[in-house]
Amino acid sequence: MRSQDLLFIWWLSMGMIAACAQPVSTSTRDSLCLNGTWRFMPAIGPAIVEPTGAQTAWGQIRVPGKWAGFRLPGLVQRGTGVQWDTFSDKTARGWYERTVSVPGSWQGRQIVLELQRVCTDAVVFVNGRRCGEVRWPGGEVDITDAVQAGYEAQLRLLVVATPNGQQVRDLLAGRQTSHDFQGWQWACGLTGEVFLHSRLGERALLTCSFSPQCAAGNWLLM
Repeated sequence: MRSQDLLFIWWLSMGMIAACAQPVSTSTRDSLCLNGTWRFMPAIGPAIVEPTGAQTAWGQIRVPGKWAGFRLPGLVQRGTGVQWDTFSDKTARGWYERTVSVPGSWQGRQIVLELQRVCTDAVVFVNGRRCGEVRWPGGEVDITDAVQAGYEAQLRLLVVATPNGQQVRDLLAGRQTSHDFQGWQWACGLTGEVFLHSRLGERALLTCSFSPQCAAGNWLLM
């Protein structure tokens, strides 16, 4: 069972911040903070399978934040269209989208999208390619094969929210569109910080070679 008490404790410790605690960059890894304002659209009605409508169909939402629930920032602006007509605090599916520029210096590195906290589950699409899922309470998805260093990438996330892990598949498939949260210790959305990381992954490590040598009875790795 997903503990609402744990969510509540985490929200208090986060202090409703919207600015990143930026990780320290090194010669082998780097990060971009993706907090701020993202495009948002309820994933209901005509937008169950994918976002639809004109550009005005997109609203705006804060990250970290929520589209329903308590104790976190919410929508900045609603969009227009049929998918917004029945949108409410009981809506359990939402599309998040933003464009990010991938640094050219990340060429040859593994590139990973990290959701530090999602309430409660998400599917990650990058440049139209489904890259993976993040289950509650958070995690990472390798997007290396979907992006190119030095170019922009479109990030699109389908986020669903439920206190019952057995409902996740139905929500992701669109067979269910509302949640069963009750009380006041809950939220729906990207409730934690979001980062894009680059690391020296397996591909880079494969270019390294080790040559053992023995000198005066001691083995050395060259």
